[in-house]
Amino acid sequence: GPISAGAVWGPNMAIRRTALDKAGHFNAQVGPDGSENYIMGSETELLDRLENAGHQAWFVKNAVIHHQIRPVQLNRNWALQRYFRFGRASYRLSNQRNSCKNFINGVERWLWSAYIKNMVTRIVIGPFLPEYKLVQLQEQTMFLKGQIYQSKEYSNNSRH
Repeated sequence: GPISAGAVWGPNMAIRRTALDKAGHFNAQVGPDGSENYIMGSETELLDRLENAGHQAWFVKNAVIHHQIRPVQLNRNWALQRYFRFGRASYRLSNQRNSCKNFINGVERWLWSAYIKNMVTRIVIGPFLPEYKLVQLQEQTMFLKGQIYQSKEYSNNSRH
């Protein structure tokens, strides 16, 4: 049945050609571009645009899908890099920069604060946490690094 566009994740989807003709195609500035730190979330950005144009996403419970997982994708470093890319996308899609007035080195102060808090937590209590909690902290670190990276990108691009 009907679901929000934000509930659709990954490539296991189909989009009607007529919807793409009306709302546009994938944004070429979002998604894989051959680099390791590209901004992920091209399908999220497109689906948000389609929903805003009046189209409805649907979940098909009995759909059969196959997803190819490459061996490199089972590596922790690959997964952590994915959190970095997700942080970039989250920052870009949320327009958080527009509401902030306090910057340090081109990055919103709240982002530096969140990153420092995360790092202090990892250093002070990290050694006492179970492995899965430590992994969650690492994921949060990479997500914040992605947001910081994207914030600096905007800062650098606005200077030109």
